[in-house]
Amino acid sequence: MRNFEQETIEPSTLVVLDMDRTLLKSNRFVDVVFDSLRMVNSEKTSVIDRVQREERANRGAAYDYLAALEQGGLQIDGTMLASEILQNAESTEGLAEDLLAPDAIAAIDEINRRKNLSAIIMTAGGRETQALKIEVVNGLIAELSQSKSALPAVVVDDSVVKAAIVGELFDGESGDFSIEKLVDQQAKMFSDIDGATYGAIEHVIVIDDKPKNVESRDERVRGVVVSPLETSERPDDALLKAIFAI
Repeated sequence: MRNFEQETIEPSTLVVLDMDRTLLKSNRFVDVVFDSLRMVNSEKTSVIDRVQREERANRGAAYDYLAALEQGGLQIDGTMLASEILQNAESTEGLAEDLLAPDAIAAIDEINRRKNLSAIIMTAGGRETQALKIEVVNGLIAELSQSKSALPAVVVDDSVVKAAIVGELFDGESGDFSIEKLVDQQAKMFSDIDGATYGAIEHVIVIDDKPKNVESRDERVRGVVVSPLETSERPDDALLKAIFAI
């Protein structure tokens, strides 16, 4: 955490990183989750198979497959499941290569290297499923990034436009930025968000694979669209290029 009493606060930019198909190979992640669940829930194979078929039919949408599995009778501890996924991998580097954007760690290192930048993950969808993704992704980031620290994260409803709700965090009169508005009014859940860290934000960059999520009429909020992961259109350095352009 910054010590605001001992340093001059420079005007800074907040980078809002989308999770699904931007940082995370979402389709591959689902396969890893279901494989892990089958290992410890052999008596619930029919439920797991059914929910996996439903997930595949809803790909591209925010389908909360963990909630569906729990409705089918599985008892799932998201934190324990995340730990199993991380610990059962042959290597952390291999799991990151399997699940994350090729340049995800390098992009986060570049954000952390630049004193005028900070970042959060903003993801949309069901609370349980998105919380699991955050735990796994942040587990990899904490292990492999130079800072060895996870990113603050927030889960919002899939009906919101991310750039629009971020624009609302600037006060209409003073122009001051308040991350607390996001936590108090929009968040389904959040982790490691400390309001003092974001007190000097003057600009926000939203990086997302969905064009609608980056639409903003506020000149302080700019959007960057990247092609979805797991498609041939996505360059391996899409995130790094977006960060270098700031």
